[in-house]
Amino acid sequence: MQNVSNEFFFMIQYLVYLIFAMIILALIGKGYEALGMRKSEISTIFFLSLILSFIYIPIVTLNGGIILAISIGGALIPLYISWRFLRRGVVSSSHLLPIFIIATILSYMVTQVTKYGIVSIFPLYLIPPFITGLLSYFSAVASDKRIAPLAYASQTFGAILGADILHLPEILSMKFEPNTVLVIGGAGVFDMIYLSGLFAALFSVGIARAMRKREIELEGFSIKVKDIRRTEDTFIEYERTLEERILGRRR
Repeated sequence: MQNVSNEFFFMIQYLVYLIFAMIILALIGKGYEALGMRKSEISTIFFLSLILSFIYIPIVTLNGGIILAISIGGALIPLYISWRFLRRGVVSSSHLLPIFIIATILSYMVTQVTKYGIVSIFPLYLIPPFITGLLSYFSAVASDKRIAPLAYASQTFGAILGADILHLPEILSMKFEPNTVLVIGGAGVFDMIYLSGLFAALFSVGIARAMRKREIELEGFSIKVKDIRRTEDTFIEYERTLEERILGRRR
């Protein structure tokens, strides 16, 4: 006999997780679109990340038999995308370096080491990508195609260094069983490295579009003011002409 109340609670919990997953997947799609990728590329990259998210490559064996590895889906794919932007000249290294340093510091500050791994709580994990997106807008205001890749690459590199690598001394000071595997980007497509880069790209494009909308509104307002002034000048000129005619008739 099943407990109906527990079953109902499980269904509600499942629906909440499902809705959250759908929102995240929608944001992932929008994030890749912001990077200027085609739908076929988005589908390929996403499903490769999903399939390869739990496959990792060992990097080095540390003291006590601890193996340090890197996830293909959660870290290597975002790194490859960022490297491709740099190689193609879409992202300038001079623009990337200062934003990357800030992203690294922020990613380190919002993460903490627990026995379950490196974690960050909501809404703290949104701070680094938002700041990165804002800085990318001011650094490369040329077009969305340059702002979004700059934000993505800066935050991806920053998250890997700040959230994972800089926390290694703390992790290694903890006691682990022999042959324990520590994976960079280990949570796959829901890892901070994977998501924060996409969120940074989304934030940067959102900020750019909001700023442009504001500029258009201000331009429209200034045009209206100019039209009003022209109308006022025309009316004043008409009054002067009318007065001159009346005075001319009296004379």
